[in-house]
Amino acid sequence: MLLNSIHLCCSEKKKHFGGEQLIMKKFFWISLLVFGLVLLLLSGCAAEKPASPAPETEPKESTETTPTTEKPITLRFANYFAGESGPGRIGQVFADDLKELTNGRVEVEYYPGGMLLAADKMYDGVVEGIADIGFSNLGYTFGRFQVAEVLDLPMGFPNAWVSNHVNAEFYNKFKPKEWEDTHVLTFHSSPVNNIITIDTPVYKPGDLKGLTLRGTGYIGKLVEALGATARAVSMPEAYDNLAKGVIDG
Repeated sequence: MLLNSIHLCCSEKKKHFGGEQLIMKKFFWISLLVFGLVLLLLSGCAAEKPASPAPETEPKESTETTPTTEKPITLRFANYFAGESGPGRIGQVFADDLKELTNGRVEVEYYPGGMLLAADKMYDGVVEGIADIGFSNLGYTFGRFQVAEVLDLPMGFPNAWVSNHVNAEFYNKFKPKEWEDTHVLTFHSSPVNNIITIDTPVYKPGDLKGLTLRGTGYIGKLVEALGATARAVSMPEAYDNLAKGVIDG
């Protein structure tokens, strides 16, 4: 603001210089004095000691920690089906997919063919911690899951697709308490059951009399109602029993 005022005074001096010289001379010296004071003030401002720079601070140590490699969670998966069978291969696919979907954080040790748990010991083996995941069958623990066993009644579904969906809807709706000691992951059903014999043709129900057929759960009761003898043989043991003549079909 002071510089702007000085500039304006100079302009007024030039306008009136031809008239009252004495006054103008006085005005000239006063202006010169003011100008000198302004210069003095400006030089004083320029000579002020510059502000001290902010003290340097030592860099803080980083508190971030380098992420450590987490040890993967390992789950034991038991399946009574042989590894080369359809359900056995599906179990391996499940194990591989679980590892991929978790980016390796979950690994599965897969035990097909009853290597870790037999078919009739599967559910209890999971409850007791022998296996973390188990592939079980209602027919192998007949009488234990009395609510869910309604799904195992013979001749109830036209195909496995319908059966699978009914099983899932049944569980999601009723949540039977008999499953509370485990987490049910999924249900599945076998295709429509057919009677197959080694060398005895069967054309009518009476032809079953005297034969021993593999049958578990309610299927076993149906076999006996048709006049045959039912033997509760698990699927992995079925072919060996057929070869040895323990069962006829």
